[in-house]
Amino acid sequence: MGPATEELYYMMLKHPEMDVQQLAKRLDWQEKRVQKEIERLAGLSLLRPSLDDPDALRPVEPDIGLEVLIAREQAVLAERERRLKECKAAARTLAAEYAERAGPVLLDTEQIRGADRIRHRLTRLLREARDQVMVFTPGELAIPETGIAGKATHDAISRRGIRIRSIQLDSIRNDKGRRARLQRLLDHGVEIRTVPVLSPWGVIVDLEKAVLSQERRSRHEDGAIVLTGASVVAPIAAVFEQVWLSATPLTLQDQRRKSELTDTERALLQLLQEGYTDAQVARRLAVSPRTVGRVVADLMAKLGASSRFQAGVLARRRGWLSP
Repeated sequence: MGPATEELYYMMLKHPEMDVQQLAKRLDWQEKRVQKEIERLAGLSLLRPSLDDPDALRPVEPDIGLEVLIAREQAVLAERERRLKECKAAARTLAAEYAERAGPVLLDTEQIRGADRIRHRLTRLLREARDQVMVFTPGELAIPETGIAGKATHDAISRRGIRIRSIQLDSIRNDKGRRARLQRLLDHGVEIRTVPVLSPWGVIVDLEKAVLSQERRSRHEDGAIVLTGASVVAPIAAVFEQVWLSATPLTLQDQRRKSELTDTERALLQLLQEGYTDAQVARRLAVSPRTVGRVVADLMAKLGASSRFQAGVLARRRGWLSP
């Protein structure tokens, strides 16, 4: 049920004797809208003909009607899960057959020299990202970190809800200067984990491109190589995922920030995520719409978000929203 359907259902439970015209007046809706939502409730088996008046529909008790809905949804989910398993099996079979028939893989590479050129290339790749970014950042080399933390770059990718993960060295936990920079990344929704030892730095974008550091020709000249193609990037991404699983999450202040949420803020976030309007949230929480607006503004300030959509993405990354 959507919020409107649910609101009508609650109203009919409280006032089962009301007809369409009375419900429309009480909810401040048009009668066509009431009739549409009544048809939706009937389709969900939450309304049934009245025994006293066969031409009228009466709401089914929640403990009965919702149990039927839940059972129906469970059946749908079970069927989807079965289909998903079949699709995964078919995909594995197809991939194996393709691997046998495919010819040699052509490696598309690009050499880059100089820190400025590397940073420029990374920034462009990050802005073109569509799904996810993975970063290895050992030692003091901060080129990948700079590319991600740059405000223009971060704004360009965070608005699209792109997931960014970074693996760092354990030694950063005792480095106050680097911890402050990493806290800014955490505040922007970047996920960070640490390990004792790490290979040279690298950045993987959308499992299609990888930028890997190369051994310096001289003390002042950085080098990198750009690899393109899912077949050559996949093994590098697999190494990242293996290291990520064994790495320790860097929380710094994010656990403290979670505790800063009040019960009202947490409930408001959850209701907005489920599609309720400000007015509906206000009724649910028994506060004024103005209060809802103020709480939303405070949450956006806490998250450093410039829009509600961005606030939702950042809140989910921090664990403030349940699935």
